[in-house]
Amino acid sequence: MRLLDPDYRAFFDSNLEVRLVLDPADGHILKCNRKACAFYDLSEEELLKRSIDDFDLDAAQNLPLFARLEGCELGHVERLELRHEGANGAVMTVVAYVELISHDGRPLLLVGLRDISDLMQTRKELQEFRERYELAVSGANEGIWDWNIVTHTNFWSDRCKELLGYAPHEVDAAEETIYDYVHPEDAERVRQSLAAHLQKRAGYDMEYRLRCQGGEYRWFHVRGQAVWNQSGRAIRMAGSIRDITERIEGEMRWHKSEQRFTLAVA
Repeated sequence: MRLLDPDYRAFFDSNLEVRLVLDPADGHILKCNRKACAFYDLSEEELLKRSIDDFDLDAAQNLPLFARLEGCELGHVERLELRHEGANGAVMTVVAYVELISHDGRPLLLVGLRDISDLMQTRKELQEFRERYELAVSGANEGIWDWNIVTHTNFWSDRCKELLGYAPHEVDAAEETIYDYVHPEDAERVRQSLAAHLQKRAGYDMEYRLRCQGGEYRWFHVRGQAVWNQSGRAIRMAGSIRDITERIEGEMRWHKSEQRFTLAVA
């Protein structure tokens, strides 16, 4: 499809991502869509006077974008993460997909840019949260769990597996969550508390039974904290478990003794 064909131009202009066509010799911008003009807060005329590397805040350290595909075959796509200066001087982390194409026998670079600043900030906050949490419970004999709600992947610390009676290699934590091990009698209560935390940001601090390696159930104190994106959707939740079976069973024995004493003196 030719770059100037009406169908291509309509697609190019209507695309929701920033789209640029570059000269592979020097990164000069040859074409841009409306999204690109809004992204950089420049008119099309102004953008066509610039090079893509004019917006790269790390250009002094980075290999020029146009040089990264040197020697590549047509159709090759490179994925890059860059820091760009956008509208009003905003610093944005962008992911760039750069494809080497041909137009009338002339090699060109087709670039799609997406702002992932919010995603990078969320990653940073999640990492900081996890580090703080691990530090807080490192001396408390607790196991750590981490549930990525978006990708449906999970992490269990070795101590978490150990508390449930498993060796590190015996649990595929990537596919299983702590909630897969909840006692059936506690499941509805846990489900309601989890929903309240994810949807209403209520606290999540519970005591319930989890199935252990031998099939028996033990009592655990389970705490958790979710992280929400800017639209208010919970995207990740991390927490800890601590075995409290001895305490719970002691309380149960005390209650039974109290009941027997009450009956004896009645």
